[in-house]
Amino acid sequence: MRAVYEKYREERGLEALTPPQRYRLRNRHPIPSSISSVRYKANKMHSTEARQALDTLYQKAKYPTAEEVNEVAGITGLTRRQVLNYFKNKRSRCPWVGDSSTAAQENPGPAERGS
Repeated sequence: MRAVYEKYREERGLEALTPPQRYRLRNRHPIPSSISSVRYKANKMHSTEARQALDTLYQKAKYPTAEEVNEVAGITGLTRRQVLNYFKNKRSRCPWVGDSSTAAQENPGPAERGS
């Protein structure tokens, strides 16, 4: 990185680089992964088995009971909070999953209730 910093300084006639300038240079000229000591791991929050168990329960019930949440948490090794967050995120990201026509029939809106 020092060579990149020096070249930039010389091209612009600067005595020193500011932290934002160094930050931009690091982002524009990253160190090759073959010589970098920084290792990035893939973002896999939950194991495949845990995701399968969560998806199976989601197909069964979009709003699981406390017992179901505790059961899945025990099976997958996730915390109760992680299971609840999974369902919250899944509902917001996949609103089209499930049959919305039956949900509308089961929970009629105010106009359909006659109120």
